[in-house]
Formats: sequence, structure tokens, C-alpha cells
Amino acid sequence: MDDLIRRSDVVAICCDLFCGSSCKPDERDTCVLVEAVQANIPAVDAVELRHGTWMRVDYEMVGHDYICSECGEKNDRASRWCPDCGARMDGEDGDT
Repeated sequence: MDDLIRRSDVVAICCDLFCGSSCKPDERDTCVLVEAVQANIPAVDAVELRHGTWMRVDYEMVGHDYICSECGEKNDRASRWCPDCGARMDGEDGDT
């Protein structure tokens, strides 16, 4: 499995290792090494994973629904993911 890393972190590390003090952060756009890193390291669109829980709401005589703790939308069953906001229903806080 590949790890997702920030391209800006790679640029900073490369500059520190190879350019030293000659590559200042505000001048990195003109650095040949930075241009090479940005042109050759692929990027992905990534978003932070949301975590939530299903809150059960019982209704008299008609059954129950589940409400997502992240977006507040109803669902008729407690699935592993919220179909509305995409939150993983594992009750974690997102730091894992």
C-alpha cells in the first residue's frame, strides 16, 4: 500500500538535503530541483476521512431510522458508511 504524502513536504526535504541554505522557501518556485520534483511526483486528490456513528431514532408504531452524527441525514439501516457524506461509521475521531 502506498502512503499519501504532501508534495510540499517532499519539496522542503529535497531543498534541505540538496540545496541547503541556497534554496530559501520564498524562492523555491525558481529552483530547478523543486521544478523537477513537482513535475515528476504524481499527485492524487485526497480528502480527510470522516468518522461518525449512527444514532438510532425510534418512532412509535413505525419502526426506526438512523441519523449520521456527521451530516445529520437519515438512513433506514446502520451501514458501514454514510451514503450522504461518506463518513465511516466506526465512531473514531479521524486521528488514525
